Amino acid sequence: VEDKLTPLFCQETQLAVEECKEAIETNNKSLFVVALARISDLLSRLDPSIYHPKLHDLKEAAQNLGAIAKSSGAGGGDCGIAFAFSDDMAKAIQNEWQQLEIETLYHDFWGEI
Repeated sequence: VEDKLTPLFCQETQLAVEECKEAIETNNKSLFVVALARISDLLSRLDPSIYHPKLHDLKEAAQNLGAIAKSSGAGGGDCGIAFAFSDDMAKAIQNEWQQLEIETLYHDFWGEI
């Protein structure tokens, strides 16, 4: 993994993080989704083991319901995070995850973006 932490990887990640920040500050849902997906893809290319099969399920379930999800934490596929854009969407994601035997550790709702 260390050999893949190139200056280009760091630059691309920094750009995507800045886009996420801009999206939140300007309430731009589509930019947020694109930027977070880019971060997720960068992590996956860094090391495929970051996305354990259950984490792939978590991510895919969220995306199928119009949300965005990615790995979270130190890697190894042990934790993920999803961003839903309505309370109904969040509940649907939780229901889907429950069917996939993915445990929700925390849920919060800040309002629609």
